Amino acid sequence: MAVLDAFRPYALPTKPRDQSLRRALIAGAELHAIDLLDHDRVINCLTAFKPELVINLAADPIVGSADSNPLRCKRDIVESIQGLSKAILATRCVQRLVQVSSSMVYGDFVDGRADEMSPTEPVNAYGRVKLAAETIVQNLGLHSDIETVIVRPMAVYGPGDHYDRVVPKFCSQCLSGDPLVIHAGTASLIDFSYVDDIVEGLILAATTPEAAGEIFNLSFGQARTLVELVAVLQTHFPDLKHDVAPAVGPARPNRGALDISKARRLLGYRPVTTLEAGILHCINHLVDRDGAMPDAFSGPAG
Repeated sequence: MAVLDAFRPYALPTKPRDQSLRRALIAGAELHAIDLLDHDRVINCLTAFKPELVINLAADPIVGSADSNPLRCKRDIVESIQGLSKAILATRCVQRLVQVSSSMVYGDFVDGRADEMSPTEPVNAYGRVKLAAETIVQNLGLHSDIETVIVRPMAVYGPGDHYDRVVPKFCSQCLSGDPLVIHAGTASLIDFSYVDDIVEGLILAATTPEAAGEIFNLSFGQARTLVELVAVLQTHFPDLKHDVAPAVGPARPNRGALDISKARRLLGYRPVTTLEAGILHCINHLVDRDGAMPDAFSGPAG
């Protein structure tokens, strides 16, 4: 296995425990510091390694970047897949390309649920950029003999996440004893998806013959409110306080749960990690990482 990484400084791990986790994830892989926009180096790497399968996770992972830095976001999502597609066509070794997209391409969910046939009407710049990348991949599949697969995850979380997303942010605040502030409203519905389940889905999308040419939702398949997330955290931090404030930042669609029945049927995808179990994994990772058990942490409930 080879890993190409441009090492853009979105949120590189600084804690030794997180750095160790990252090294373990890529152990045994050839690691190449290559930008997908460096056409010659990408060509040389593909020619030397001759991969039959490519999973493309290269992207600006921060929703707000499309508003605050649109040119960077376009470069890291749209232009990067354009460059990779050209290299794949030039080298003729790749048989399947799996593109990691986003549930943001749907925009507002109709009746709180979205399947792969739902309209793609993104309400923010990030969703529009992700949808543009999907079009490039679909065109590659239509005009070549390369199999393409698109996956649309939602609200992925887990140990080692360093971005300013709600689950790692809330877990860190709980361990610091800080009150939580819900900015998106108490009724906001999110399909929280644990990273191990999403990785299993990606493997299935990459290796299942029936996946060729298809689009798949990948998530846990159950919508939870932010108040429910806080309630899960309160089982470990009984004194936890929270406030509700007006929404801030880029526009967020009204969402809910992704319909994952297609992935279940064609891929055999079976997510198993509930929000309750996933949150405990995240808290335990942070406790282990920081080397001390905070007084506020009560441990597993029951």
